[in-house]
Amino acid sequence: MDGLIELGMKAEALRRARTILKQSPITAEAFNDALNAIQTLTGRIKPWAELVEAAYMRLPKRQRPRSRFWIMAFRNASRNHEGVLKLTPGRFAGEWALLELAYALEASFELGRTEIMEKLARRLPHAITEADHPMMQSYLLLSLAEYLARKGKWDEAIAVLEEVQSNETFERNAVTAIVELHVARALKAVRLGFRLLQQFNQDFDPSAEIIVPGNDKAVREQAAEEFGRLQKTLVKIVPPKRQVELGLLAHD
Repeated sequence: MDGLIELGMKAEALRRARTILKQSPITAEAFNDALNAIQTLTGRIKPWAELVEAAYMRLPKRQRPRSRFWIMAFRNASRNHEGVLKLTPGRFAGEWALLELAYALEASFELGRTEIMEKLARRLPHAITEADHPMMQSYLLLSLAEYLARKGKWDEAIAVLEEVQSNETFERNAVTAIVELHVARALKAVRLGFRLLQQFNQDFDPSAEIIVPGNDKAVREQAAEEFGRLQKTLVKIVPPKRQVELGLLAHD
């Protein structure tokens, strides 16, 4: 299978992977080879999900730990976040430990599982230190930045993201996240502006106007209109779901 992948023989490798996944019984080594081919050679993961999951269930239970990383990676790629969390080990160890941690954290973010996120995030500082490859370190730093952003520590998150900018693979992710946090801060400022206008309107005494009567009201109406335009633009960058994740809006 490795030879087919290296030679770029996509059709033959995927046919071989399909044949392997239909085998009964199936070994962990064969299962892993099949998933490696699928994830290396095709960007369309979800159509394989039913076949892959059925094959995983046919693996002898004693062999499943040897395939945990590959099925976690597959579920991560197919956005089966619940499935990823079900495979999260109590102790991250072995060759793929750091990636398994990153997958589990990503799943906890996507599902809003705060208790799991908190538990896993405590492992990040040590994991980042342990990462001996720049890409792995950057991947974990992105997870740390996301955790900090969700905790409201936006300045710390931006500082972490600025470290990631130097990695060509993750530069786009880092820049996008930095812009998003600055926009979130702008949204926060706009909403404060709306609250202050509301307070001014509640406390307004027409007899206290010192310029042209009605002018103060017109100024406040213009401000509200401008704030509305700003908010409409900013929400396109940080939509309501993301605002909830960043603590700008309450959960329903």
